[in-house]
Amino acid sequence: MAVLEVPFFPSAPSHIIQVALDGAQWRIRYDWSPPRSSWYLSLFTAAGETVYLRQRMTPTADLSRTLVFDGPPGLLGCSGPDPYGRFDLSVFYVPREDLVVAPRTDVRVTLQTELGVQVSNVQAL
Repeated sequence: MAVLEVPFFPSAPSHIIQVALDGAQWRIRYDWSPPRSSWYLSLFTAAGETVYLRQRMTPTADLSRTLVFDGPPGLLGCSGPDPYGRFDLSVFYVPREDLVVAPRTDVRVTLQTELGVQVSNVQAL
């Protein structure tokens, strides 16, 4: 299974990156919230259209599938402890072709990546 590390710079409390995921360009904005001790991720198309705003980054959650299905076709996630500190997370992407699709949408699966990241509760598409 291919796991791609997505650029993330926790020393900058707010920053935007552009990255290719499954052949398409995306803009990701990261924002640190000191009162909540949490990172928030916003996702935009390469043209700047908003896909979603300020999704709390939670380890083991698929950041590209919360409330919307217009994001990258693979799995965008983060790893680290929860609760976490500002410098505790890393961001990764599993391309669609490397995801195992279960036959039902309510089946719980756990992905063990080559980076040692476990992602649970992935739903089949």
